[in-house]
Amino acid sequence: MAVSDNKCTDTHCHAQDESACCCGKEQRRGGKFPWDLLVAAAFTLTSLLPVYPDSLEPWLKLGLCAAAVLLAGTPVFISAGKALWARHFDENILMGLAAVAAFAIGDFAEGAAVVLFFRLGEMLETAAENKSRRSIAALAEIRPDTAVLESGEALPARDVPVGSIIIIAPHTRVPLDCIVLEGSSSLDCSALTGESLPRDAATGTQLLSGMVNGAGLLKARTTAAFGDSAASRILKMVEDAQARKSRTQKLIARFARVYTPAVMLGAALLFAVGSLFFGGWRLWLPKALAFLVSSCPCALVLSVPLAYFAGMGAAAKRGIIIKGGTFLDSLAKAESFAFDKTGTLTSGRLELKKTLTLDGLDEQRALELAAVCEHYSEHPLALAIKYACGGTQAPENARELTSGGTVCDFGGRRLICGNKRLLAQCGVELDSLPDAPVYLAVDGKAVAAFLFEQSLRKGAMGLPQRLRGMGVKRVALLTGDAKAQADEIAQRLGIDEIHAGLLPQDKLSLVEKMDGGTVFVGDGVNDAPVLAAADAGVALGLGSQAACESADIIIAGEDISALAECRRLCRRVRGIVTENIVFSLAVKAAVLLWAVFGDAPIAAAVFADVGVLALTVLNAGRLLHSRRGK
Repeated sequence: MAVSDNKCTDTHCHAQDESACCCGKEQRRGGKFPWDLLVAAAFTLTSLLPVYPDSLEPWLKLGLCAAAVLLAGTPVFISAGKALWARHFDENILMGLAAVAAFAIGDFAEGAAVVLFFRLGEMLETAAENKSRRSIAALAEIRPDTAVLESGEALPARDVPVGSIIIIAPHTRVPLDCIVLEGSSSLDCSALTGESLPRDAATGTQLLSGMVNGAGLLKARTTAAFGDSAASRILKMVEDAQARKSRTQKLIARFARVYTPAVMLGAALLFAVGSLFFGGWRLWLPKALAFLVSSCPCALVLSVPLAYFAGMGAAAKRGIIIKGGTFLDSLAKAESFAFDKTGTLTSGRLELKKTLTLDGLDEQRALELAAVCEHYSEHPLALAIKYACGGTQAPENARELTSGGTVCDFGGRRLICGNKRLLAQCGVELDSLPDAPVYLAVDGKAVAAFLFEQSLRKGAMGLPQRLRGMGVKRVALLTGDAKAQADEIAQRLGIDEIHAGLLPQDKLSLVEKMDGGTVFVGDGVNDAPVLAAADAGVALGLGSQAACESADIIIAGEDISALAECRRLCRRVRGIVTENIVFSLAVKAAVLLWAVFGDAPIAAAVFADVGVLALTVLNAGRLLHSRRGK
């Protein structure tokens, strides 16, 4: 297919030409009803009716079929002429030659059918491609054009400086990455991350551009410029991804450039040798014609890139950005997966695991008293206690001590919540309680101990088992944390290979030594070198710009199980590409042999070209209708 030289008119689009544009506007050959093909088909069918006088039949059929070829084939002949002028041999040249040769031997209807079915195949391919484009084009709508300042002034979002105070009205999109200063609401993140459940927002919550505010009014301070905000980065990554080709795509493109002139030469030799040594030219011209038409590689040239494009579009609908077909291949074939721990397999925060009490004190009451004592503390352990309690009351005379805890008064009682060292300084005995990071004492007596664990990221439980079920041979945990913490997480998740206490360069060295293709999954700035070095680097979330820029695949949502869904989708794309290549070459080989050694009709050649094209494009289009795991 010819690629338009016109750039997209959308000022927000970074694409250099229309074929790479993901904004969904003015798609090529996608908006007009094909009246020319409908009339051409009517002329061709009319020429086959047995209702003409014998004296006029040849001329009427010639006129009807010639009109059909002019209507349906003009774009083909124009493209063929441009290709010849540029010395770029493509399928338009083959179709044009086939139509002319069919008319030369008197097969007028077959000549019209060649260009008619070729144009219909083009339409089918364009329709499937545009549907895939629309899956990605929906992303263009997530980036708002304007932002409302605290003063009430509406400015273009690209002109709002970092650190500005903006107002996010109910049911509007967040225009820029920002942090909430006042207000509370729930936000719809589905367009950005693929998450179906709303995300709560309050003072201190980080918001990403493209999220949709709920019913609350929010005041926020911007933390990134327009071009660096999440929605802009996603669009730029999608646009860049469409310019990258996989190894299979590049191989098919090189194959087509050599294959087309070779087929033309082969048809010419078949006609010349056959006519000279094995019969007259009238016998061998139809054979050469069938050879020429059935050899056209457009089924491979069109269906293979379409399968990759459709796969990336299907992934985008799930909140997964794949930056190119090469990385889709790498994720599908990788046999080793390596994971960072903090922020990747874990959420990066602690959660309360167990509460132990004495003297018959109710566990919930012990938790409530500890939360009261930690009301003003921002320590990770204190935050875990308050999160588990769900709400706190303010104490009196609260003091946070450097020795590791808080002392306060509440309800006429003296509360101490802290570590073993603090309670020992306060003269509290701990003989009857097990070793724990936090204790609670009431009026000088220890009454409770609190045990904690690292909270797992959503979807982490069972992920290694799912990956092994998809053919992954090696799952490893690479972390800079202490071995005890790494062992705890690995045991909970079922990961056997553990490497703890690593520096970034140690992670890089381990990933480079892994065999069978390696996928590394991380989220932090320190993971950027490893993400770039792996065969496929997967970044989670949109928080770290360095990680997102270094990664090849980005999972925008919070659920890491999307990684297994992404691998399943990538393997499905690879399977469809293999099916299309094998089916296309097998049918073409059969018809070519039939044409050389038998009496293959032009209809068989047309099926080997346009019919195979239609079937392979429809097969690739199945990716656009995939619902499983969404």
